[in-house]
Amino acid sequence: MKNNKDLLDIMLQNYMQKVGKDLLAALIIDSESKIIGSSPKNSDILSKDKIFEILNKFIISKYKNHDKLSKTNSKGFRNIIIDTDQFRLILCEFKPKYVFVNILNALDSVDYIFPYFFLCAEKIKQLFEGTLISPTLPSLYVDNKNQTEYINRRREITSGLIRDHDIYKLKLIMCGDEGVGKTSIITRFVTGSFSQNLSATIGVNHKLYDYNIKNYVFRFYIWDLAGERYFRKLRHTYCRGSDVGMLVYDVTRWESFINIKRWYKDVMNAAPEVILILVGNKVDLESERKVPRIEADEFARNLGLLYLETSALNGLNIEEAFGLLGIQILLEKKKIDIEGLNDHYIKPRIRKVFLCHSSNDKYFVKNLAKSLIGRDLKVWYDEWEMKVGDSLKLKIQTGIKESSYLGIILSPDSVNSPWVNFELNSALIKELKEKKVFILPILFKDCEIPDSLKGKLYADFRKSYAEGIETLLERF
Repeated sequence: MKNNKDLLDIMLQNYMQKVGKDLLAALIIDSESKIIGSSPKNSDILSKDKIFEILNKFIISKYKNHDKLSKTNSKGFRNIIIDTDQFRLILCEFKPKYVFVNILNALDSVDYIFPYFFLCAEKIKQLFEGTLISPTLPSLYVDNKNQTEYINRRREITSGLIRDHDIYKLKLIMCGDEGVGKTSIITRFVTGSFSQNLSATIGVNHKLYDYNIKNYVFRFYIWDLAGERYFRKLRHTYCRGSDVGMLVYDVTRWESFINIKRWYKDVMNAAPEVILILVGNKVDLESERKVPRIEADEFARNLGLLYLETSALNGLNIEEAFGLLGIQILLEKKKIDIEGLNDHYIKPRIRKVFLCHSSNDKYFVKNLAKSLIGRDLKVWYDEWEMKVGDSLKLKIQTGIKESSYLGIILSPDSVNSPWVNFELNSALIKELKEKKVFILPILFKDCEIPDSLKGKLYADFRKSYAEGIETLLERF
């Protein structure tokens, strides 16, 4: 505890310096009424005796009566303000019983203090949980006085003058509702591990991590924003000055996806030039999925965002998500061509498969579409793509043009369908023109194979769906 106390005292001193003259004292007390960390100012207004008097009257006496200051929420902390005739107390109570106490003059505003208060409270919580922390606190853009620093840094990043091997210092914000896995994503990225026992973030958490992409080094200053609505009023402060960020939702919770719109609005109001990507987390729970990938992908396109699905549990696409943000900065600087990095630093862009079929085979095709989406492929499926008033031919031709492959579902109905033949002919023209494999025959039922496809190997689904999908996926 001695080492912790020394660390707490240093951090509280740094905290007092950041917050400024309005804060008279910052202390931490435990359930045994002991002060285990403090940084009072030398003041005629607030002597040490006065501090003990305040603590005893409003805090310690409640613990002696085996009572809590207030009911902590399900996440293990509670924030309250106590106003007296002379002073204002800001408290954050943790489980187990620790209280972070700030003492101000009665009429002082808490607006400037709150953003730093929760940042410091999160560090205190982590220290008590056994996590190694830094006692330093980063500067916040609470008002306009630090905006010049951000503007100059942003100009430096985007100017194109930074040479290879220089470090790009980027403020990265993690946004999304509580429980979507933001902290788990960060932990997986920074430590390569996953923990089921991560506690909820109080206000904001802050980490630093260097990440290499080719000859470039990105120093991510990662800000993990609490998802609880209570902290929404502080998001503007924490988001200001951000360079890049992730909007994270849980693919098994529809509400967390709907709320991304509000997060996007809050972030863009605070940092209009920030580069964002949309991240759907917890894809390891595919059987519980509530948000279809195709819907999230369309939502991201409408906002002009790149979209990625991840799993903090098994590490799927975690490093790729952070790498994608770094690549976007390099692209903004026109420093690199993204094609030169795809094969080495992020997975190749998701390929799109156009499903050519008869409407009579729709039940099979819909299941196939879902299977392909579950394997990180995009799918052009008419029910999902066609809208009232669309030109059928134009929509189909555009879909074929933008797809990486055309999967033709072969059955007695499809080989006799005029629309299927129209799509097949369009695909044959593209395959001949591009001189690479584009058409993928998928044999669903016994039928007469079209002459143009007789020389091609097909994925056979007639006896076993599992064997058919395995054969088809080998192409990707």
